Amino acid sequence: MRPKSFSATAMQTAEACLARYNAENIEYGRGASSTAASLGTAVHGALELYVKSVYIEQTAEPTLKYLLDLFRMSFMTTFNTVELVGEDYDDGVQMLKDWHKRTDFNFRKVVSCEVKTSFPIPTSIGDIPFNYIWDRFDQTGPTEYRVVDYKTIRWGFAPGDLRKKIQARAYALAAQIQHPDATKIWVEFDLLRHDGPIGIVFTRDDNIATWKFLKTMAQKIVDTDEKDIVETVNPTCNFCVRKTSCKALLANVKVGGVFSITDVRDVIDHRAKLEYQRKAISSALTELDEHLLTLAKAEDEFEYASSDNKLTVTVSSRRSVDPDMAAMVLPDDVFRKYGGRSFTMGAVDKLLKGDEIDEQQKKQLRALIFQKQGEPSIKVEPKGAIEDD
Repeated sequence: MRPKSFSATAMQTAEACLARYNAENIEYGRGASSTAASLGTAVHGALELYVKSVYIEQTAEPTLKYLLDLFRMSFMTTFNTVELVGEDYDDGVQMLKDWHKRTDFNFRKVVSCEVKTSFPIPTSIGDIPFNYIWDRFDQTGPTEYRVVDYKTIRWGFAPGDLRKKIQARAYALAAQIQHPDATKIWVEFDLLRHDGPIGIVFTRDDNIATWKFLKTMAQKIVDTDEKDIVETVNPTCNFCVRKTSCKALLANVKVGGVFSITDVRDVIDHRAKLEYQRKAISSALTELDEHLLTLAKAEDEFEYASSDNKLTVTVSSRRSVDPDMAAMVLPDDVFRKYGGRSFTMGAVDKLLKGDEIDEQQKKQLRALIFQKQGEPSIKVEPKGAIEDD
């Protein structure tokens, strides 16, 4: 494939399925737009104009009225309507009211917002630009920066989720490229439907890892011939532009896979049935295991075989030491230092390797070590084709 450019969304798509990437980023296939996406566009438009005029150009006051006036214009343009009523409009107003109330621009300088730029990614066919747009870029210290991305999604994130997202990692990398002297780069997802933003700091090492990933993925895309593209079923298939013709997805549907159930209410009922079955099966397995263990113990056996399967009773064991016994052979100060009644095998190993006790005490301590057995468990697996009965 020969892409003209990359983006975080494109890379995320390519990682999940190269067939969808080719359809949307090489052949430029597009699906239908949703109301939720349009509302996000309207809200973003209002925030962009507000931040630019108030905090960059400083030509307007930071009032809620001004922000909502901008939203009205953005909403009419995006939805091609003059009717400022309805659930979508009210939803947008509430998000912006919440944002205005909780957002503090003290101790930060807005450097830019909604500026499209790029950095080159080297490939075997030459450099390809990686395009990105920051909703807002703030400077919070001499060498500290914060990339802010507004999100109107209903599903939230945890800070740890950002480290796994290509978009967040790419933003941090872009900031590091723009500001090589940066010592701290925050990437913040401002969740407009939730209590506020979540963010995470990316280090220089994190950004180096992201750079290596993007180069590897870019080269993989370039090296993939269109006739060799493989379709991959993944959790985002429902949103793919080619879902009605994808052979992998249609095969999943044909054999009754999860994508064969399209109505969410049917999915709920199907999932409930499986959950009830799982609980019943789990209970039955527990009863069978208890019965098998009783029989095995009575016969003093650890292995059985049927015509098709073989069963093994396993009993795990681990090294252990009795803290009360350890207290009798160790000096009081040493015993207290290593946890007292919470004395563990980790403490034993440290004492045996160190010089806090003499050789006689080490010998006594070694003698206290025993193998503590766990509860027996059952493992069942099919017999191999060449195994004898």
